[in-house]
Amino acid sequence: MVAAQPGGMPIAQKVEFRFAKRGALRFASHHDLMRLWHRALRRAGLPIRLTRGFNPRPRVVFPTALELGVESEDEVVEIELAQWVPLARFRERLARELPEGIELAGARLLPPRRRGQVAVEATYRISAAPPGTLPVSAEAVERFLAAESVPYHAVRGRRAPNSAPRERDLDLRREVRELRLEPGALVVRLALSNAGSARPQEVVAALAGRPADEMRSLRVTKIGMRLAPAGG
Repeated sequence: MVAAQPGGMPIAQKVEFRFAKRGALRFASHHDLMRLWHRALRRAGLPIRLTRGFNPRPRVVFPTALELGVESEDEVVEIELAQWVPLARFRERLARELPEGIELAGARLLPPRRRGQVAVEATYRISAAPPGTLPVSAEAVERFLAAESVPYHAVRGRRAPNSAPRERDLDLRREVRELRLEPGALVVRLALSNAGSARPQEVVAALAGRPADEMRSLRVTKIGMRLAPAGG
């Protein structure tokens, strides 16, 4: 087995994997999923670069946090190696160690720069669960798209048990890049930013004129993500 390599070593290879996150793993936190990837890479015996410092960690980067409770057909992870491994062999060894619910899709080489990519847009398909009728009409979608501004006061969960809920005022019309009804589902493409972004359930709540708490039973699947170079 090849050990992980010191963080001071140059990047010999940087690979982007696209992958799906399905089933029970949609309820795993971002940190749990990160540990899952670290364990899979360690078991695969790949020469992973480590971060510097007193507590070195594998150089495994997600352009955006993996969302709790959301299935995904298009997530991205960037992995740095300190030794070159043929891409097909890299993918084969890694795929053997990933658990059910994580499925590798595309893989490509990235330039060996230290700054990674950032997620700038995400596309979601939202449907009723169990299957039923979404509380959204074609007329509501048309009104939303025709509006110059759609103010929305978002109230989100607490960061800690004894803290107050987080509140934020959004302009959903500025956040939504695409919105369309399909048979049994709503497709919404959202802008993403480090300052915080709208959530697909909030868009449905605004369209339906109902509280966001009532949207918890919706089935949300991320179906696409667009990346851009960091700082670009």
